[in-house]
Amino acid sequence: MAAPKYFADPSGTVGVTNPETGEVEFRPESEAQSLMREGWAPETYEQVHARELESQRAKDWDNPLGAGAAGLLRGATLGLSDVAYRALDPERAAFELSNLKKYNPGASLAGELAGSVAGMFVPGAPVAAVTKMGAGVGRATQAALGGGALAKIGGATARGIAEGAAFGLGGGVSEIATARELPSPDDAAAILARHMGAGAAFGGGLGLIGSGMVGLVRGATGGVGRASKAMGEMSAARTELGDAPVHRDAPVANQLLGVPA
Repeated sequence: MAAPKYFADPSGTVGVTNPETGEVEFRPESEAQSLMREGWAPETYEQVHARELESQRAKDWDNPLGAGAAGLLRGATLGLSDVAYRALDPERAAFELSNLKKYNPGASLAGELAGSVAGMFVPGAPVAAVTKMGAGVGRATQAALGGGALAKIGGATARGIAEGAAFGLGGGVSEIATARELPSPDDAAAILARHMGAGAAFGGGLGLIGSGMVGLVRGATGGVGRASKAMGEMSAARTELGDAPVHRDAPVANQLLGVPA
């Protein structure tokens, strides 16, 4: 059985579709020919064309500086910068922001993280307001649970949930603002709920783990301190016994108690 017609790229690889997974895999031409004889289908012209277009788009939108700058503003404003750009120029904003984020994911994420951190130190900034709100939620939860380690863990977890949900809300706002077509109200609500839920779960988990680690460190530190103190006291006692004069004829008990011979 002869291999069907196929498209080979300049490097000599051919795209063939795995019949079990339905995914296109790229193999050397000789291997691809053997697989096609076994029933693997070659890439269609439409698939090749779409792949080449996607590759060209990735080259055209290879702009980590621009993506990082957009991410910085997005992180510092909890997505409100995307909303503002969308309001000024809807079509261009959606096109540019979505492609910058899609084809420069690392730079976008780094910018968002840097913007979130920087925003904490800007009074009145959205991120600063969220951290202040989260701290208030944490204190209120801890007070409601009373004192003790469990109250501290509960307060830290509640703060993480509140802050995570707020940051998730910003992510949802950004997704809506950068969409080519604005979603319906129901779809927009679902997007926000999905982002807020994921953010709350992530933030709550971090708060729980972080407070637990702090407790472990404090407990370990206290244990080491108590052990060190006990060892010091034992060493001092041995020193005092060693410096005391020993009378061969006196009972051992008297020597230990310091009773004169």
